Amino acid sequence: MRFGPLALALAFAVAGVLACPADPRDQEKTHVLARVGDVEIKDSTLLTALAQRGTARLTDPAQRMVVATTVLDAAIDEELLLLAAAKSGITVRDDEVGRELRARTDGYPPGTFQRLLNAEQLTIAGLRDKVRRRLVQDAFLRARLAEAQPLTEEDLRARFDATLKDKKVPAQVRARQILLKTSEEAVHVLAELRARKIGFEAAAQQYSAAPDAEDGGDLGWFSKGDMPDAFDICFNLENNTISDVVGSSYGFHIFQILDRKDERPETFEGARARLEEELTRERQSELYAKLLTELRAATTVSINREVLDRVVALLPTAPVEPSVVLPEDATARALDSHESAIDPVPELPKADRPARAQDADRPAPEAAP
Repeated sequence: MRFGPLALALAFAVAGVLACPADPRDQEKTHVLARVGDVEIKDSTLLTALAQRGTARLTDPAQRMVVATTVLDAAIDEELLLLAAAKSGITVRDDEVGRELRARTDGYPPGTFQRLLNAEQLTIAGLRDKVRRRLVQDAFLRARLAEAQPLTEEDLRARFDATLKDKKVPAQVRARQILLKTSEEAVHVLAELRARKIGFEAAAQQYSAAPDAEDGGDLGWFSKGDMPDAFDICFNLENNTISDVVGSSYGFHIFQILDRKDERPETFEGARARLEEELTRERQSELYAKLLTELRAATTVSINREVLDRVVALLPTAPVEPSVVLPEDATARALDSHESAIDPVPELPKADRPARAQDADRPAPEAAP
């Protein structure tokens, strides 16, 4: 995320207020926002995080404080996990960090990744440190979450009876897609498909701009509502048929229907994997919350409320753009798991890669990628 005028104004405001404390003896408390054991969390860390999250768009001071407190709590949780991991002797090797870094940087044109780092005000060394911290946390959590009590058949059947026994599985289709950037290109590819000059899977691999191109455009099984509206046409086509060109905010699609399933009663065996994943996630969440409670009880954690108040007060007020819809609950802007740490490893966007058309949860771009 590139720091805009709002973030820069915030940084200058911090520098102006905190550089000259009224009393030199107050300098430490104006810079140290919180302590977790012997680890210090500085006010600048929280200010940067709040600016990046657009907290200045919240006009209600109470909402700003809720978000600031939530983000600070996430930073404290991160330090607690790292301290606990260190006590447990958990470390990560340099080659593991390097492998994760390569996974994040592969596929960028020359110079692009460095420009993205510059926009994030990060160095390679800084990114490497973030990756190392995240890998250590993940290793520690995997070890502790593995202690969750194993699920039993009775657990799964009880959840099925309580939530799914009388439910229906909606109709589903399995389809492939080819995503093109222009209508002219889409018409050309469709003509080749209908003339049988090329197979659909090969055409997807050769022409499609979607991330699923390498899989021949295979979208897997989905129901109505799982995908953007443009995909609903798949439910009106017969098996093994190819659609006309369908426009969407992602570009121009061509679909092929591979198979379909009619609406049917939910069965325990059909829902078993989903129930197991759901219950496992719930138990791990409970164990995670319990772990953090224990770590906070065993570690001295202090927060300088005066500095926290000053951080929130320093946030400039930004005019709310008409297109921006603020959440009713300000805490919705703060992530609520260990992955919401105040300084997460940035998932920098792949250059020249379109949004996943099958990701219905992401807002569609205004124009074809």
